[in-house]
This record gives sequence, C-alpha cells and structure tokens, in this order.
Amino acid sequence: MQFLFVCLFSPLGASSSSERRIDHMRTAEQKTYLLMAILLGGLAMLGPISIDIFLPAVPNMAADLHVSIGSIELTLTAIFVGNAFGQILYGPLSDRLGRKPVVLVTLFLFAITTIAVAQASTLEPILLWRFVQGVLLASGRIIANAAARDQYEGERLGKLISLIFIVSVSASVFNPLIGGILVANFGWQSVFLVMTFYATCLFFAVLFYFNETLLKKDKSAVNPIQLYNNFVFISKNKEFSTCMLSGGFAVAGFVAFLSSSPGVANSAFGLDPQTYSFYFAGVISVLLVVTYGSSHFVHKIGMHPLILTGGILQALGGASMLIFTWMEIKEPWVIFAPMAVFLIGFSFFYPLSTAKALTPFKAMTGTASSFLGFFQNLMGAFVSATLAIFIDGTAIPMAIAIAICGVASALTYVSIGARPTSQA
Repeated sequence: MQFLFVCLFSPLGASSSSERRIDHMRTAEQKTYLLMAILLGGLAMLGPISIDIFLPAVPNMAADLHVSIGSIELTLTAIFVGNAFGQILYGPLSDRLGRKPVVLVTLFLFAITTIAVAQASTLEPILLWRFVQGVLLASGRIIANAAARDQYEGERLGKLISLIFIVSVSASVFNPLIGGILVANFGWQSVFLVMTFYATCLFFAVLFYFNETLLKKDKSAVNPIQLYNNFVFISKNKEFSTCMLSGGFAVAGFVAFLSSSPGVANSAFGLDPQTYSFYFAGVISVLLVVTYGSSHFVHKIGMHPLILTGGILQALGGASMLIFTWMEIKEPWVIFAPMAVFLIGFSFFYPLSTAKALTPFKAMTGTASSFLGFFQNLMGAFVSATLAIFIDGTAIPMAIAIAICGVASALTYVSIGARPTSQA
C-alpha cells in the first residue's frame, strides 16, 4: 500500500517541487534584471543630472558672471566635447581593469569637480571644469552599456538598454524643476552641490550593490596598436557603422535642443527659468512614457521596425519645428510640441539602435561602446558649438539643426541599412 502511494503521488510532488524551483529561479532572475536596470540606469543618469538640472541656471549664471547666454551655453559644449573624448577611454580601460573599479574612480573625481565649479567666480575655470566633468561622466553610460552587453544579447539586451534609458531619463523630468527651485532660492552654485551629493550616493551604491560583470579581462585592450586594430575592425561592421552614424544624428538633434532651448525659451518667448522647467519636464515625460512602452514591444515587434518608426518620427518632429518657427509663431508650443514628436521617435531609435550596434561584439563590448559613444557625442558637441556661434535670439537656428539631424538620422538608417552580423 505504501509502495502504491509513493508510485502514485511522488511524481506529482516532485513535479510540484520542480515547478516551485523554476518559479523561484525566474523570480530571482527578474529581481537581478531589475536591480541591474536600476544600477546601470543610475550610472547612465550621471549625464542627465549634469546637464538637465543646470539648464534653468543659464540666464542667472550669465547675469551673475556678466557674460552672454551664448557664453554660458558653451559650458554645455565643453561637457559634450569632454564626454566625447571620455567615451574613447572607458571602454578599453574597463575591458582591461573591469567595470566596477573604473566607475568608482570616476565617480569620486566627478564629485570633486562639481565642488570646484560651485566655487568658481569666472567663466574660464567653469569651462575647464565642465570639460573635465564631461570626460568623467562618460564612464556612466559607456560602462552601463558594456555591463548590459556582458550579461545579455539580442532583444533581451535591447529591452535592458531601454530600461536603463528609462531610469536615466526619469530624472530629466524632475531635474529642471529642481534646478529652477534651487536657482531661485539658493543661487546657481547650488545645482552643482546637488551633483556632488548624487555622485557620492551613486559611489556607495556601486561599491556595495554592483557585482563585476566582466568575467574575463582583456590584457591587450589598452595596447595602442591593439586598440587601433579593434577600432578598425569594429568600424568595418556595416550594422555597427549604420547605427553609429544614424544614432549620432539623433543624439545631435537632442543635444541641439538641450543646449539651445534655455536661451531660446527666454529670449524668443520670454519664459522664466521655472516656467521653462515645466515645459521641459512635459517634453521629457513623453520620452519616458514611450521608452517604457517600447521596452515591452521590442520582443513582439523586433528592433528593426521600431528603429525605423523612430527615425520617421524624428524627421517629422524636426521638420514641423522648422516650419512653425519659420512662420514666426510667437508661442512656446512651436518648439516644445514638435520636440515631443522628435523625442517619441528618439525613444524608439536611440536605445534600440545602440543595442543593435553592440550585439555583434561580445568579446570587445567596452571598446565598441566607447567607439559608438565617442562618435555620437562628438557629433553632438559639434552641433552645440555651432549653435552657440549662430545664436540670434530666435528659435530658427535651433529648429534648422534639429530638422537636419532628424531627417539625416532616418535617411542614414534607411539608405545604408543594418543587417545582422555574426558576433565578434
């Protein structure tokens, strides 16, 4: 009787126990995936924290330092230039030393530079320190992308990078609002002290909760000859080159808005820093919501159709902004509504094209991520510097830049095309 009972019911019990173990493993994997998204998103957030919270301070900072708004906008250009050159460092360096130690050192140094900016009283040292900040904060997104690629690939990688993007962008909804309040009550220096606080908190979060993702370090990653050969090898990959160039135009369009919109909102539409912050938060909220949606659609639809849709929307947003501003409509919506359309496209295009670009390079993810970031940020820095020269108090120069970048991004992706390649 006992034997019959065991024969009849043991398989059922074993099956139930096995199912519980599988459910437990799935839950643990989901928690790990979510923790990875939050931590890596926090690293990627270092860039938005350094830029978005600063935007409402531009007019006040210009008045306090007795310089033009265009001169203050050059501090953003300094960040983008520094960020571009920083991108080229951290991929190979993290391939050689590991992701975690590189992040910890750069976060520590970044916190010091924010204090230096807050204590500066003239434009020149601010330009210098903002350039250094750009070099340092580049580690955040580069290592976030590389660590994601260390763990995942394909559409699962695309979803994780979208989630990282969501976490990093979520701060952009509140950063300008916080910046506006800080500037109004404590002066422009206070925004840099908040950056110090964030970098310090992130340092300890990485120290205690981030596990090294690079299992095998590449001792030749920082060898100049090997580095050059790696860059040549990566650049010959058509899928990578297409996503790098088309994504670069997308980034440049976004940078054009970030660097010019504070001055344009004030000079062309008479918006004060806090009112501008509300408009900016509304636009970024659209980006956040749509990016969250795209992270769920990618498994069902695939990366290529979503990237293509994003490119078309970027082109439509940029073109409509140019048309409205050329019609000399004196309402803030003529820049913010089209930019919302552009960013809907950007939310599809940028994170998924990044995942698509990195997918072929399992063995040299950090280097590929560096090359990608260097080129795209250099394009953004060029557009930012050009707009600072042609600033005329109207929205037209900014609209022209965003329209060109939006259309070029879509045409580049469609005309060159990106086809799957084998992993390197």
